[in-house]
Amino acid sequence: MRSWLAFVVAAAAGCYNPSPPAGAPCTDDDGCPSGQHCIGGFCGGMADSGVDDVQALVDTAPDAPLCSTWGATHFDACAIPAPPGSLNLDTTLANYTWDTDTATLKGKMNTTIPVTTMVLTQTGGPDVLLASVQNFTLAQGADLNITGSRPLLIAVWGTATIDGDISIAATLGTSGPGGSNGTICGASTGKAGASAAPATGGGGGAFQGNGGRGGNTGGAGGTSVGVPAVVRGGCAGATGGAGGSTAPRGAGGGAIQITALDSITINGVINAAGGGGGNGRFATGAGGGGGSGGFIGLDSKIVNIAGTLAANGGSGGGGASDVANGSYGVDGRTTATAAPGGPGATTSNIGACGRGGNGAAGGTLNAENGISSACGGGGGGGGVGYIVLWSPAPTVTGTVTPPARGGP
Repeated sequence: MRSWLAFVVAAAAGCYNPSPPAGAPCTDDDGCPSGQHCIGGFCGGMADSGVDDVQALVDTAPDAPLCSTWGATHFDACAIPAPPGSLNLDTTLANYTWDTDTATLKGKMNTTIPVTTMVLTQTGGPDVLLASVQNFTLAQGADLNITGSRPLLIAVWGTATIDGDISIAATLGTSGPGGSNGTICGASTGKAGASAAPATGGGGGAFQGNGGRGGNTGGAGGTSVGVPAVVRGGCAGATGGAGGSTAPRGAGGGAIQITALDSITINGVINAAGGGGGNGRFATGAGGGGGSGGFIGLDSKIVNIAGTLAANGGSGGGGASDVANGSYGVDGRTTATAAPGGPGATTSNIGACGRGGNGAAGGTLNAENGISSACGGGGGGGGVGYIVLWSPAPTVTGTVTPPARGGP
């Protein structure tokens, strides 16, 4: 018996005159416009992309399991779209970018990969882009970089296997995707430093762990919150007090949730680090606070983690002297080692200016304060984010930093 998708494709194949448009249902490349390919039962990709025989990245799926058997945490499985097929991101079109604002997944040569999505509204949290797939595989050597302001939730009706790397991390002042730095952060956002002489450092962002205070008795670090009941990102640090200009803040890490009916296996890396704070600008400007780590959620009856899950905080930036800038903070790492604070500038007449506070990592949930000095103060470090598991007995042989928490 043919699947419902095969029936829809067959029924639609003869309806186009003179030729099918992009995005039309298909069974093979012959049913698509010139230069496009049949990917997951729909015509996609860019004409003249230079990829001749693109391996199908989305396979025709069997009938979806009964939605009533799936007690997913963040959504009602009977209220989301049925999966048209499996999402297999191999090295053929690596590396991949998934924009949660436009709901667009692309591989190399700007090739668009069709995915069935919807926008999910969360009570007390940001809107989420939900993708519905049969199985989800990210191959070893294939990276997936998630962008956009919405968190990403991948609803997998079978198994999820992550052998490659997924990044939802912030980079310095560039926000991580997924609802980071939003109004939901409130008091978890660091407080700005003052433009005194010398200036005071910006406070670090918080999520599971507190942010550090800025040096020279600067801006307060953000305050931590309990395990979130929604999918949301981490919180930003704050700007350092101005010298020649204001040091930018470090951004919070983003958010991803993978929910699978059968199992989730992580052999690669999922990184939701916070960004490092900006450097203090001369004369005697202070460093910006680091951003907190973000959110990684895994929900399945079987969860195996042999790879790395990381949601560490970024470090604060270093303070400036009267003639030299400090150094930038460092983005959160994928190990349990704290991101080191950015060094302050050093001059013969003043000495060393304030170093940025280390970002929090591993079992140290709270970040370090920025260091004070006679010149610009260092920015406070960012606290750790959350790694949350909804699973009765997860198997963990890899690196999980900070330690995982059970879902609320």
